Amino acid sequence: MRPFAYQRASDIAEAVQAGGQTGQGQTDATAQFLAGGTTLVDLMKLDVLRPRDVVDISPLADLFGRIEADHERLKLGALVKMSDAANHPVVLRDYPVIAQSLQLAASAQLRNMATLGGNVLQRTRCAYFRDPSYAHCNKRAPGSGCSALEGVNRNFAVLGVDESCIAQYPGDFAVALAALDTEVELVGPAGARIIPFEDLHRLAEGKPQIETTLKPGEVITLYGIGFGQVSPAIPAGSIAATASSVTNPVNVQCGSTPATVQYAGVAPGFVGLYQFNVQVPNLPAGDWPLVISVNGTPVAQNLYITAGQ
Repeated sequence: MRPFAYQRASDIAEAVQAGGQTGQGQTDATAQFLAGGTTLVDLMKLDVLRPRDVVDISPLADLFGRIEADHERLKLGALVKMSDAANHPVVLRDYPVIAQSLQLAASAQLRNMATLGGNVLQRTRCAYFRDPSYAHCNKRAPGSGCSALEGVNRNFAVLGVDESCIAQYPGDFAVALAALDTEVELVGPAGARIIPFEDLHRLAEGKPQIETTLKPGEVITLYGIGFGQVSPAIPAGSIAATASSVTNPVNVQCGSTPATVQYAGVAPGFVGLYQFNVQVPNLPAGDWPLVISVNGTPVAQNLYITAGQ
């Protein structure tokens, strides 16, 4: 690992000022933020990242390491550990897509160290990017070419790419945030701003070395879910709720057998994305068609429940 200067930020203003040379995440940026370190330290050891200054923002966890959640809204601080968010009881109950995207990632040791802010900024696992012995990598050395185009690329991206780069984004958590219409709070030299999460990452478009829309010195501080239009919860035991009690009444029909909706979770900010369990008592053995309707319109068909003996 190359020599570097280490600075421990005591507040967000100090972090933003010290991290002013982070650029937009390019590998040649002279400063890098350190939170959990599960990506940064690896890439510094591999000699992919060579920062002159490392700014440790982990002391800000008292302010940005909190979770505030209920069935309608969720605030996730960017310095929350992946394991803490994945095991939070409200996240497990009402935001299962968040919990599962984190539970299935990496290893327990990494989840105990990695932060939610760092997770969405992790770098591709492309071997050509992570091994400096390969000279041609536009992410690492802009303008040098892309070894993956003609190399080992079976598991690489097929959408949102161009001839400059076909490396894939490696995370699941970001996909869940995008599906839930998440908003991201950023703090930088110009102050704070909030953007839709789907605007955080950018396509390669000939410049794959710039992966996000972050401005120099900006830090992700918070994710907010459900602060726009929030979909209502589905009451447990409801089969066909009335419009007066639920905006989107749900009807579940399994053949001619009455079914019961056991509410498990609703995705705020993303109308129509629900998760719930269906219980059908005394169902004879066999495969039975299942139709789920919202406001009288079928939204899930060609589904089947297989009942045992």
